[in-house]
Amino acid sequence: TNTWIRGTLPPWLDFEGSVWGYTNHGYDRNAFDPGTRRLHFYRGRGLWTYDLACDQWERGELPEGNHTARDFAEWVPGLGVVHGRGENDSILFAYDPATDTQTRLGESLFHSQLHTFGAWSETRGALLYGGGDGNTSVYVMDRAGVSTRVTDSPAQIRTVSGGAAGGWVTVDPTNGDFLVLFVSGELHRYDPSADRWALESTSPLPAELSRTVSASLPEHGVILFATRTGGESARITLYKP
Repeated sequence: TNTWIRGTLPPWLDFEGSVWGYTNHGYDRNAFDPGTRRLHFYRGRGLWTYDLACDQWERGELPEGNHTARDFAEWVPGLGVVHGRGENDSILFAYDPATDTQTRLGESLFHSQLHTFGAWSETRGALLYGGGDGNTSVYVMDRAGVSTRVTDSPAQIRTVSGGAAGGWVTVDPTNGDFLVLFVSGELHRYDPSADRWALESTSPLPAELSRTVSASLPEHGVILFATRTGGESARITLYKP
């Protein structure tokens, strides 16, 4: 319908205070569970959950502490909210909101770097993650939490960008491949079964993108890119693979 809806804000967020202070490092700290339609977002030791059906927030705890979480969170069925903080423990963790427990994924691989990313493909049964500042190393984790290093990405995938470098990852809604939009404007495809990167197309968005968000919309078979174009403006672009 080309309309936006604003849900209830979490109790710690208001637009009268420092929004940056509230949401700092929040660019990829969220994980959406399509089964329960709940959004999980971590802040400090707390992991907040937003229930879309009842428009309510509730707070859980990260027993291992905030040092386990910084850059990315992603919902992986069977494991929960998978997250990591590369510059401390070089390992991934999983938080199960049903039991309020946090587990170390001992078979995962991770390197020490800021601004790492993660994206889950349900069709492929794979989590693509890694990257970060100046790093093109990436890994694939399966449903059991076992990771393998795969072919390096064509450029660094850095979850936040002021224009110099970055890449935004989401999933092709048709076959589950990973699609990455780089600041150059190039859109690349990664096929985890073949361990192969390929140039898909060139975006109409200008190069040196800033503060971009990507999302797969499987009901419509498209990818949405929301790109900041000014202090209070953004541009929405849809891509159909």
